[in-house]
Amino acid sequence: MPYLKKKIHIMHLTTDSAVGGTEKMIVEIASSLPKDIFRSTVAALKPGGYLEQLCFKNNIEFVSLNMKSKLDFTVVFRLFNLIRKNNVDILHTYLFHANILGRAVGRIAKVPLIFSGQRNVDLWRNFFHNAADRLTVKFCEKIISNSSAGKEFLVKNVGIEQDKILVVPNGINVENYNQVKHKAKKTINFSVVASLTRKKGHSYLFKSFQKMYANNKNVKLMIIGTGPLKNELEQLSVDLGINENTVFLGFLDNPAKYLEQSDIFVLPSLWEGMPVALMEAMACGLPCIASDVGGVGELIDNNISGILVKPKDIDALYESMLRLISSPDERAKLGEGARKKISNCYSKKNMINQLEQIYLGKRRR
Repeated sequence: MPYLKKKIHIMHLTTDSAVGGTEKMIVEIASSLPKDIFRSTVAALKPGGYLEQLCFKNNIEFVSLNMKSKLDFTVVFRLFNLIRKNNVDILHTYLFHANILGRAVGRIAKVPLIFSGQRNVDLWRNFFHNAADRLTVKFCEKIISNSSAGKEFLVKNVGIEQDKILVVPNGINVENYNQVKHKAKKTINFSVVASLTRKKGHSYLFKSFQKMYANNKNVKLMIIGTGPLKNELEQLSVDLGINENTVFLGFLDNPAKYLEQSDIFVLPSLWEGMPVALMEAMACGLPCIASDVGGVGELIDNNISGILVKPKDIDALYESMLRLISSPDERAKLGEGARKKISNCYSKKNMINQLEQIYLGKRRR
């Protein structure tokens, strides 16, 4: 009988089982690493989200640790037992709470290699969050940031050494997205894909759209995503008088088909890492208007592959939207530049190759 080499078991640990950009990337990574070398398991601290179904669709092992609250300390023991039972070789953690808990428990459980993910420029952090990060970072081999902005944030704001952080940008397959055809049309569809949370800046978009709607009734706004601000934002659309032309579509497993029906994508975030929703819109060849925060400026070359505006700037957002609705040629030019930028610089193949090199110890810089 031939000798069967043991596969390297990677556990991808994230905080939430709701699906956002981070969770999409985890599934892409877990499903795309070479199956003859790696075995992947996805684990989430919190239960109840769509991540389990997404993993099931992609034939990925999934475990929920059923953490009831931030004070549910029993999750420490469940995570320890899960790691030991599954003989985890590499623990890759994502998002703040999973990073802190995963580093500490992974160290106690004697996981050979621990990597942490920096997925955002976390402006919500306070002194204690940064202290916890500095205290536990010694337990991981490297931090893997999905943007240069995320690395810069950790160095300048948290005090983590540059050499501790590697940058591996998110990656997607452009071939999986149909390119939007831009032409003159009566009704222009704007879209945004983002969780309905304060950090995504929907209220600023709504106020910009109100100014647009006051002068042009042939516009429509599609809101894709769910979150705690749903009722508040629905009421805001009523208060601003834009509710008849604003559609709340909720969470969609595959928002691409709605993006392909859109004409212009807007992301008015207050802070970001490297937003997957923006990358998907760019892959569809949509002209994108986005706040110049976090890694957004790494994706968009202003006026070449999209338009950058300052966060919270309602007038700049409105003027950019107005500029694009009147010119199908400019929409096409920016959309082409956007798709080309993703294809040339942010492929899934490149992301997977880089991570494979890191996991196998061939890249540590």
